[in-house]
This record gives sequence, C-alpha cells and structure tokens, in this order.
Amino acid sequence: MSSVRRFLAWLSRKRGELLRLGPRDALLAKVVVDIHRHATGSELRMVPLGRLEPTHPVDRPDALEDVERRVATLEAMRDRLEGSRLTKERLLELMPSVSGLKAVDLGGDRLLLFEGNGRYEALRKVFGEESSLEVEVEVYRVDEPGTILRRLRRYWRHGGDPGGRLRAVSGPAGAAPLSGRRRGSGGAGRAGS
Repeated sequence: MSSVRRFLAWLSRKRGELLRLGPRDALLAKVVVDIHRHATGSELRMVPLGRLEPTHPVDRPDALEDVERRVATLEAMRDRLEGSRLTKERLLELMPSVSGLKAVDLGGDRLLLFEGNGRYEALRKVFGEESSLEVEVEVYRVDEPGTILRRLRRYWRHGGDPGGRLRAVSGPAGAAPLSGRRRGSGGAGRAGS
C-alpha cells in the first residue's frame, strides 16, 4: 500500500479520536515534538516486546476497538508468530498504520513508545510481556533526556498515566529507569495508535 493511501486510511480510522482531542493530547503532542527536536539520531532495532513501555493509555472507544481488532488478527496467527522477529514491514502488514513503532531511549533498560502504543497493547495482550517475540522499532536518541522525561511526567500527572505506573520513571542519571517494575494486565488498556 502506498504511503499516501496508508496515511488516508489511518486518518479515516482516527477521525473519531481527532474530534475528541483535549488538553492531555496537547501535552502528549508536545512530548513528541520535543523528542523530534532533541533527537540526535535514530536507528531501527529488533527489540524484545518486554523492553517496550507505552507512554499513554488506550482509553478511547475507537482506540480500544482497534486494539481488539488487532488482537483478533494476531490470535489467528499466534502459533506462526510466537518467538519470531517481526520487521516494520511485517508489523504494518499485520496491523496497518501510518508508521512503524517508534520509541525514545531515555537511558534505562526500557524504551518508551511514542508511536504504536495500540499495536504494542495488542501484541502484549496476545503474546505477553515475557514472550520471546521481537519487533522492529525505530529508536530515537535524544540530547536532553531530562527534558523529555519532565514533559512525560507532566502528561502523566494530567491523566496520561492510569494508576500512576509511570510516574516513578527516573532519568538516565537515576537508578535503573523503568526496570524491575511489573505492569498490571488487562483493564482499560494503555495505548492507542
């Protein structure tokens, strides 16, 4: 599918979400702008599913429906996919979207997804966090991880972190950011994209 057609299909699926944007979404948009502004580079990496951490919840009906549709697709292929390495192209084939998975490396053992949270949630629901499944992620390096973390914390304080899971995330100078923490499962989900 051409990138223009893929973008138009994505925009059509997102129209309900776009109509319900609010202040919380503006804060998340600022995080994404800052990631791009402070990026010193990016690279495609194969990453174990358990190393990824969503940055925002899946809490809108449209996003939750997308996750469930993706779960059904992945469940039908679970045996063939378990333990495999899913490239960006294969992920887009299985779960169409405007772009691949994108994450920022803030210096810990986990990578924070800022694009593809809904696809991550579907993968997590089907394969679990301890799966040997690896996915291709575009990983961004930033020159000021503390700035990104401050923006994320502001977003999380304004409702982007259900249950307060992520507020304890420390920066690269802190002790093992995002490590040793177990996420809850199920519930309202965490991501939409």
